[in-house]
Amino acid sequence: MVKGDANPAEHRVKFGALCDLMVLDYEKHRRHGLATLKNQIKILKRFFGLDKATDITSERLDRMVIDLRKKSIRIPRSTTAYRQ
Repeated sequence: MVKGDANPAEHRVKFGALCDLMVLDYEKHRRHGLATLKNQIKILKRFFGLDKATDITSERLDRMVIDLRKKSIRIPRSTTAYRQ
């Protein structure tokens, strides 16, 4: 593989699988904020749970934020931080 090329397998990774790995890491390392993380993931999985991780763009995040605001649902701060 040439430096800078994407790993072909990364295009098959689902967003939900990455979330599950993050929860597992929090549990394994007994990190604080596990309950908060799970609540944030629940919101994000409604939008992206079955999507490939590489298909989640900043435009789609913006649409999600707008949709959540219209429904008066609290937006996880970490979601908007990724935009920067």
